[in-house]
Amino acid sequence: MAIIVCPQPQAAEIGLDVMRRGGNAVDAAVTCAFVQGVLDPQMCGIGGCGVMLVHDHGGQDALLEFYSTAGSRTREDMWERLFIREAADRYGYVLEGWVNDVGYQSVGVPGTVAGLDEALRRFGSISWADAIAPAIPFAREGIPVSGFMHGYWTTDYGPDVVRNHLRIQATPAAKELYTKNGELYQVGERFVQGELAMTLDRLAREGPDDFYRGEIAAEIAKDFAVNGGYITADDLDSIEAVAPVSLQPGDILLLYTATWNRFAGDKRYLTDFAGLGESAAEWIVSRQVKTFGVDSPTPDNPTSTTYPVHMMCRREHITHYENLNNLREVVGRRFEFYGFPLRLEPAYGSPVRAVAILDD
Repeated sequence: MAIIVCPQPQAAEIGLDVMRRGGNAVDAAVTCAFVQGVLDPQMCGIGGCGVMLVHDHGGQDALLEFYSTAGSRTREDMWERLFIREAADRYGYVLEGWVNDVGYQSVGVPGTVAGLDEALRRFGSISWADAIAPAIPFAREGIPVSGFMHGYWTTDYGPDVVRNHLRIQATPAAKELYTKNGELYQVGERFVQGELAMTLDRLAREGPDDFYRGEIAAEIAKDFAVNGGYITADDLDSIEAVAPVSLQPGDILLLYTATWNRFAGDKRYLTDFAGLGESAAEWIVSRQVKTFGVDSPTPDNPTSTTYPVHMMCRREHITHYENLNNLREVVGRRFEFYGFPLRLEPAYGSPVRAVAILDD
């Protein structure tokens, strides 16, 4: 006998279908979790965390904890001056600006993807891609807004937390997702999560590691950098540490941030990217690279007024390339790089046709 319990009946039915096709309880639970993340976007999802207790057929128990952890830039006293009071439910604290409740500073490092992967690898029998696949059409094709979902959006949970109709519009991207012509979706209207569908599709194809070290991770890091700080030398070091190739003195360094892939032809291409901070510029110098390039219109942060990377290039006589395309094709590989001069009118700088010749 098996019992599947979850808030949304559609997710439970999909879990049941997994078991009918020969999957075990963990297969059903992981598949159900991915579907729930789409059907109940405020309740759970790949940006969240969780815990799983597994009682296997041999009578052994295993506890998997995949809670969120604080980011590396958090400090014990960083909100000390913002403290207002302890929340009435004693579950948290009320701070000025609600910085701990909503927005980029309130977010922990997601554990759900790692936890579900661990569960499936240790106790499951179906593939990672098969576990994610049923969730994708719900996100891509949309779901009717349920009364439960709309009720959550419009319920006021008291003075100690941000009201939910404001919470789900806290960022421009969130507002674009959850509203239509500035108004919340109504019960029964179709709610589409297109970008989540693309993320789940990539996650199914590339595997869970992509969420923490691959392209999805780069997108997350870039988004947080744009909205809360610059890319630092430590960030670059962490990327180098997991890269399959090492950086040598005299190398040409190309930094892939997916800026061109995401926004080419869009006005956001000029503003919606992190850029490099001063410490990152110093890191480039310390690695003794010959030159470097980026897939954005400038290596500096678009809001910077001091242009530390350009100043570093001028001081250290290092050239750099901007607006490079297709860098994703050479990530983690060694190659020869050529910049063939182009004669373009009108143009400024030194336009080139950039070409990479792979070693293999």
